[in-house]
Amino acid sequence: MLVSLAIGVIALVLFIWRQLRLDQPTGPKIPHGTAMNNTMRQTSGAMAIALLLTVMDMHAAMAERTGIPAAQASVSGVQASFRMVAIVCVICLAAPFFIRDRSRRPGQKR
Repeated sequence: MLVSLAIGVIALVLFIWRQLRLDQPTGPKIPHGTAMNNTMRQTSGAMAIALLLTVMDMHAAMAERTGIPAAQASVSGVQASFRMVAIVCVICLAAPFFIRDRSRRPGQKR
C-alpha cells in the first residue's frame, strides 16, 4: 500500500510541475520542451533507482555485519529503502502547498 501511495503522490506532484513548465514554451519550442521533460524524467528515474538500491545494499551489509542472517538483512535493507521512499512522499505531498506563482502580484486574478 505504501508503494502505491508513493507512486500516486509523486505522480500527482510531477504532473502539476510538468504542466506548469510545458505551458510556457510557445510555437516551435514546444517539441524541445517535451524532449527535455522526457530526458529529465528518464534521468531522474534512473538516479532514484540507483539511490534506492544503494541504500538497500548498504543497510543490508551493515545488518549482516552485526550477525543477522543474510535473508533477514536483505529484508531490513528493503525496509530501509521503503522508509526513504515514504520520507520523499511526505516531502512531495507538502511541496505543492509552498509553490507560488511569482509573476502575479497580490490581489491580481489569473
